[in-house]
Amino acid sequence: MGTPKTEAGLLKLFNNREFADILAKVNGKNGKSYFLHQAIVCPNSNYFAQLCGATAMTGNAKMLTFPEDVRPETFDVVVRWIYGDRSFLENPQSKSHSLMVLTLAKRFGVEELRVAALKKCLEFPQEKAKPNTEYQNGSDEFEYESGKLEYIRAVCAGGSIQDWAHFRGFFDKAIQKAIISPGLLLDIANHSDLGLLAALFIERYNNILRFYICDCYQKSQEDSGGSPDGRLFPKISHKEGCKSTAILQDEDISKYLGRTS
Repeated sequence: MGTPKTEAGLLKLFNNREFADILAKVNGKNGKSYFLHQAIVCPNSNYFAQLCGATAMTGNAKMLTFPEDVRPETFDVVVRWIYGDRSFLENPQSKSHSLMVLTLAKRFGVEELRVAALKKCLEFPQEKAKPNTEYQNGSDEFEYESGKLEYIRAVCAGGSIQDWAHFRGFFDKAIQKAIISPGLLLDIANHSDLGLLAALFIERYNNILRFYICDCYQKSQEDSGGSPDGRLFPKISHKEGCKSTAILQDEDISKYLGRTS
């Protein structure tokens, strides 16, 4: 956006009839209406730009009606952000609200808000699963892990490849064991928008495996008093096995984005 002074001036125009040339109706006839300005919202949202471009003027304004899945409380955060309101950053947010803002910000193409909401979603501590002995049967544990996966999956849907570094730390805490279900594997195979989720799982499990190999190597040395069986670890030294385990380095991602942009 602009300077703090400019943003404060824009905020005075938020939902102000003066000079408004958009009447936005959210959540149907019984929802909420907003008086907005094309000169403000269109340059800052691809969604608004496309919608306004496809809508004719009715009198002095364009009448925009949004689908029922666009909730007023989430829409309010997005348009206020466009007008310079940054209270979303300062005020405590629930996990569900942050996730809804992330989803709508990505849909509307408001990148700064998308990144801000994503960081809030990744800040929420992941609950630790109960010890296996506390489950009556395997289905209880599966239901718990499936619920955790739904949140991870939804957050990843609001992310992009540029967010890899943010997600890596999140996954290190959230994924402690194999929790991929057959259903999720099929979804990953069938939906391209889950590509980021698939890549993060691959990297995380690669790290778990390499640490396991490193640990086995160390134990083998301790047990044998020398080098481990070369047939088991023919090309991995203790030093190599324990160094940085990220498949992709940040510079690799930058080079890839440079080639594909």
